[in-house]
Amino acid sequence: MIKKGDIKKINYYVKRLSPIPKIGDIVNTEILNYKAECVILNYLEVSWTSKAELKVSCSVKILELEEVLQNSNIKLLK
Repeated sequence: MIKKGDIKKINYYVKRLSPIPKIGDIVNTEILNYKAECVILNYLEVSWTSKAELKVSCSVKILELEEVLQNSNIKLLK
């Protein structure tokens, strides 16, 4: 269970030619089954992926959480 105010380690992916978030910037991401608005506290690692994206591993503090509904498009088959 996660809640507002928690500090978590996340991997944040930045598309090619997009600005890299700085410490103190607010980012929107998904953590488990939640959409989260987080502030970046520090960087742990920065590396390139095979898709030419920048993978930023960082610690974040959760500011806002919104639960994402899972399986909303599943229909029962008889």
